[in-house]
This record gives sequence, C-alpha cells and structure tokens, in this order.
Amino acid sequence: MIKICGITRVDDALCAVDEGADFIGLNFVPSSPRRVERAQAVRIASAVRQSGAAVRLVAVFVDESPPTVKSIAEEAGFDLIQFHGSESPELLAGIGIDSIKVFRLAGKLPDTSAYEIASWFLFDSFHQFVPGGTGQAFDWSVMAQAPRDKPFFLAGGLRPDNVRRAVAVIRPDGLDVASGVEDAPGVKSRDKIRQLIQAVRKGA
Repeated sequence: MIKICGITRVDDALCAVDEGADFIGLNFVPSSPRRVERAQAVRIASAVRQSGAAVRLVAVFVDESPPTVKSIAEEAGFDLIQFHGSESPELLAGIGIDSIKVFRLAGKLPDTSAYEIASWFLFDSFHQFVPGGTGQAFDWSVMAQAPRDKPFFLAGGLRPDNVRRAVAVIRPDGLDVASGVEDAPGVKSRDKIRQLIQAVRKGA
C-alpha cells in the first residue's frame, strides 16, 4: 500500500490516483508547509471521489480539537484520520473514524500497546521541532522487533531511489511518502510519484 501525503492541489491528487496510489493524505497542521485549507480539502476530496478510484482519503492532524477533526472529516468525507501528536487512545476512540496513530522514533521502538484502537500504526523519524515531513530517514534496524499484529506504514525520507530497500528490509504493510516525491513542499512531481510507485511494485 502506498500513501502519497501532503497533497495540496487537485492536479497532484489526481496524478497520484492515476499512478496507482492507495491512499491520499491531506495535512491540516498549521505549522506545516503542506497545510491545506478546509475549502481546498473539500475540492480535492470531491475530485478524487469523482475519479471513481478506490483510493482512501486521510486527514492528518497534530493535537487538534475533536470537534474540529470531526467537522473536517465529515465535510470532506475522509476515510481515516492520522493522529500525529500526543493524542490519547480515548481521543481516537471518541472520534469514531478509522485511524492511523503515528509514532516518531528516536533510537528505539516505542510501546504501541495502548493504541490498539488504531486501524494502522505509522512509524516516522523523530525531530525535536517538526512533527513530520522532514525528509529524514531513521535507523531502520530498530524496526526488526516491530509488532506484526497490526498493519503499519513506514515513513521518513522515502524516495524512489531507496524505497525498494525499505520494502526489502522492513516489509511494511504501507509506505507513506511526502517530500520524497516533491519538487517543492506541497508541490508533487508526477515523474517522482511514478518512479516511486513503479519501484515499489517491482520490489514487492
């Protein structure tokens, strides 16, 4: 499964769909250069739905209020919510929508046991000041002990030139890519998306 995240433009969303992405991620984090406004998110979601593709839409938040999360998710029709902050298991359960819980790795695999409510886990690189989208990979060796009882995405520094190795070494259930397929933050490259997806399919 491949998730192209940080989509800000309708054309980029449709490009990712055309090239075979399974998930499209839209970022609502105020500090992110890939942040999308609510009205634009609705336009992107509508265009993806009208394409007829069986792609799942993901809304990305960091410690946002539950009413805001629910309101945006319902208006745009998101399939999953990605929680990238310190959200509690109770908050995930209260939203009532399938979720992806993000864990940022800083040298060791975190304890994920409290978040069984999540539909997916996502393991990303830790940065002190940036919650995600850094374009930096972490030490994949720590994933050797990753639990396999729940599907998980791998994120952090994935690009067309290293994604096959990531698949071979870690065998994740999904790959989450943002900066690795961009010409600029929030501006995707069709060529890079195509190269990455083709590399994954060949290496699977």
